[in-house]
Amino acid sequence: MFFRDKRFIPFIFTTLFILLNCVVFTICQFDSDYSLFGENLTSNMISKLSYNSSEPFSLFGIKLLTSIFTHQNLSHLLVNLLFFGVISFSTERYLKKFEYIITIFLIHTLSLLTLTLFISEEHLFLGSSIVCFGLLNFHAMILKRYYLFILGPTFISISLIFSSTDWYSAVSHILGMIFGVIIYLIFTNLLGRRYKTN
Repeated sequence: MFFRDKRFIPFIFTTLFILLNCVVFTICQFDSDYSLFGENLTSNMISKLSYNSSEPFSLFGIKLLTSIFTHQNLSHLLVNLLFFGVISFSTERYLKKFEYIITIFLIHTLSLLTLTLFISEEHLFLGSSIVCFGLLNFHAMILKRYYLFILGPTFISISLIFSSTDWYSAVSHILGMIFGVIIYLIFTNLLGRRYKTN
């Protein structure tokens, strides 16, 4: 069976994460009359699932988790999933399954909670890009390829230049990169985790 194939098992959570993002996006399509490429932040489903900085612990903080699976349009979804797929397929093989899940949600939630401390007005956050940037640096730490650290700031700078992101989102991505390194250091220095890369 496909899911029992040993070649597939190392990437099962990456695959499930991508599928869940697609499912949530499809469900949200039925909730509003927005187009695939138009803004859909007024969607009732999006507002229920995305993280709002003015209500950080709404629904007991569950939106910190569900916001990973929401996207404002098709291009946002595809770019995030392409980025996530590339870096996550490269990283998941080195992590235990529970550790992989914890890493993803720690990067996302800690970045958003930290940013919320400095936001004075309502701001919506959605998508998995924070996780992508965090995993990129986590991956760089595992392989000791520190030159990969330049990729995140490069992507953020390009996004700011072409106005496809705002400053709050840019800072959240930077926080994701920082927490990717911090979580790696906690796992290795405090918890004694070692990653085999050969």
